Amino acid sequence: MINSNKTSQNFRKILEIIILILSIFFILSSVLFLKNNYFEKLIISLFSSISTSVPIFKNIIIVNCDNEYSKLIYLSRLIIIIGSVIIYLLLDKVTCKKYDWSIIFGRYSSKKDQIKYLRISLIILFLYLSPILILGENSHIIFSDNLDYYIPVFKVLAGSGKVFGSLNATIPNFMNGIPRNVLTSELNFHLWLYMIFKPFAAYTINYFIIHVVAFFGMYLLLKRHFLKDESEFFIVVGVSLCFSLIPFFPLLGLSISGLPIALFAFLNIRDKKYSWTDWLIIFLIPFYSIMVISFIFFIFFMFVLWLYDLIKTKKVNLKFLISIIFMSVVFVIIEYRLFYILFFVKNYVSSRTDYPPEGLININFVESIKKGINYFINGDFEQNESFNKYFINFSVAFAIIIFIFKKLKEKKVIISFLFLIIIFIFSIWQGLFHGRSSNFLKNLPSIIKTFNIYRISWLNPLFWYILFALSLYFIKKYIKQGRKIVTIILLCQIIFLFYFNGELFERRRGTMKYKEFYSENLFKNISDYIGQDKKDYRIVSIGLPPGVTQYNGFYTLDGYFPNYPISYKREFRKVIAKELDKSAELKYISYGSKCYIFIAELGQDILITKNENRSVDNLDLNTEFLKNMGGQYIFSAIQISNYKNNNLELLNIFDDSCSIWKIYLYKIK
Repeated sequence: MINSNKTSQNFRKILEIIILILSIFFILSSVLFLKNNYFEKLIISLFSSISTSVPIFKNIIIVNCDNEYSKLIYLSRLIIIIGSVIIYLLLDKVTCKKYDWSIIFGRYSSKKDQIKYLRISLIILFLYLSPILILGENSHIIFSDNLDYYIPVFKVLAGSGKVFGSLNATIPNFMNGIPRNVLTSELNFHLWLYMIFKPFAAYTINYFIIHVVAFFGMYLLLKRHFLKDESEFFIVVGVSLCFSLIPFFPLLGLSISGLPIALFAFLNIRDKKYSWTDWLIIFLIPFYSIMVISFIFFIFFMFVLWLYDLIKTKKVNLKFLISIIFMSVVFVIIEYRLFYILFFVKNYVSSRTDYPPEGLININFVESIKKGINYFINGDFEQNESFNKYFINFSVAFAIIIFIFKKLKEKKVIISFLFLIIIFIFSIWQGLFHGRSSNFLKNLPSIIKTFNIYRISWLNPLFWYILFALSLYFIKKYIKQGRKIVTIILLCQIIFLFYFNGELFERRRGTMKYKEFYSENLFKNISDYIGQDKKDYRIVSIGLPPGVTQYNGFYTLDGYFPNYPISYKREFRKVIAKELDKSAELKYISYGSKCYIFIAELGQDILITKNENRSVDNLDLNTEFLKNMGGQYIFSAIQISNYKNNNLELLNIFDDSCSIWKIYLYKIK
């Protein structure tokens, strides 16, 4: 009998492993969009055969611009995803028996229910992320700082052969040779994805990593340090799911989504209940994050916490201090290029020192405070949105009412108010930074101006969701039918976040598809027409972001970089000086990260699709100076009526049915 039970248990373990492997294989086959994806081929062949005999299926098969069965491919990927979900659900039949899940679930006893909550949450997260798997390069993804900057720069850098370039290396593809040191470090794992995979596959894998780490990071943090009782497990999982559904900005890696797991590790060390995995987390996080975005402030926050403990206990928590120093040192090593160019290259001056703080608005002190309050109530920027506007704010307000009427004195009440105060202060600081009251920053040393110190508010999403979990805890504990209320709030927040799902939201906004934005076939035709090696000539763009041409391998004099030499910024200004003088709307000095051919007639609009039927009638560029810089061609997405007055020659017009662009190719005489 004992042998029979052992055999049965071993069989279940083997079956579990097989199911997990199959599930992962199904998902990866869809994620990587392999040309030889046999699952897709099998499904396409099956439906193609059916369609020949069953007329109703014929409308499924539609050939797109690349002679691929586009709708069938979407259908096949959908089937793969549904199959993966079904396989994952089958685990419930083979895993919830006689297994020790203590590593994952700690002290909780109702393991089966907890596994169910986790499984449901992960399936919801997977469905939230699935559109990018189904649609592939026909997905609608974020344009600003993403399609126009991060993706093309990572692609070019990964393929430049200079990822590991010397401290004096330059990348010739950008701006006549931008310093290698101003771009992402070769020690950043995010960049490695673009070295290993094709750009869209790398983007997709990064997209999944960010959200999965966000879920498990918040889950571990809440379960270990804030809501330890097993009866609160569904709040832990629900809030973790909500946090993971935030549409994090892909470029940032784990800079925001990785904050919970970093805090989890630090608090473990602080409480002297750590393991080697906590030190591993602290070591690995910097390899997938950007220090200047959030972690420089997070580390400072940890140091303040260490000082608080020192003052309160009058004892030095040495290991906690060492862990803070350890992460700081790892970040410095990873970002060695940034530190080198800022501190050791005496003749390098960043373009960021030439203009007021990013986003500076000419408003008075009172208006700045109002702006800060607006950030507090309604959330922050698109790249750092907390989505607290409705249901999180409601939960926090509800909890405060409970505090007042119940006269609660729990430790969690103090912690909740502390987080609320911190969020409020950070939001007000951001409001002040963006108002006239922050003008004092212009007189600070250039090294300080290079960093956007308002970004301390980028810690707010972490604090909001911890506060959200604590607020739900109070509602559940002190209100009749509190569990039902909490469940409704969580469901509402999940639905609210689904509304801002990347694909759905960008589709509503009219953002172009990945494939049509970069239009590789169109630009290949242009390259073939020019007939020269791309490294032998330089171009600029009008009416389309330079990131499009950079992605397609062209060497550009224009570009979008948060940090590049100020000397080049001032040199390039001479090309567009007359256009800048025509309109105060054009922000080149005040926001010179975008080193573009700005046109007064177009204003700040640098994206003109072929359906807009517009033209530029009074263009006034210094094409002679542009030619001296090495410029030979202008790729314009809009017709230039007076091109002859600018010493230009119209060579050809390029169009493609699958592209959003119509490109007028001009040569500088």
